[in-house]
Amino acid sequence: MADAPATDLYAYVNAISAEDRARADQCQAEAVALVAGFVGERNPWRVPSAPLDRATQEVAAELYYRKGTRAGVAGFEADGGVPFRVGVDPLKPAYPLLRPFLPVAFA
Repeated sequence: MADAPATDLYAYVNAISAEDRARADQCQAEAVALVAGFVGERNPWRVPSAPLDRATQEVAAELYYRKGTRAGVAGFEADGGVPFRVGVDPLKPAYPLLRPFLPVAFA
């Protein structure tokens, strides 16, 4: 499986500082492992790289944004922001992207 460039994730989550980029890199690595675990090592279903990369980016962003949460609720750091609940399953945004390429039992 191809890893999406970390620079794409930096822009996607607005990781500007070195600390934010280090966290984004860690989230990217975790996302690659999670998506590979879901699809299967060595991509046995031959999911194209574009949906794999997008799924990985979405999962990495999901993991990245968890840092700013309080008990699973985000949106406290910005004045006037509306709090929202962060999902429990970091793979949730990947499922609809990968579903068309996987057997029915996996999707």
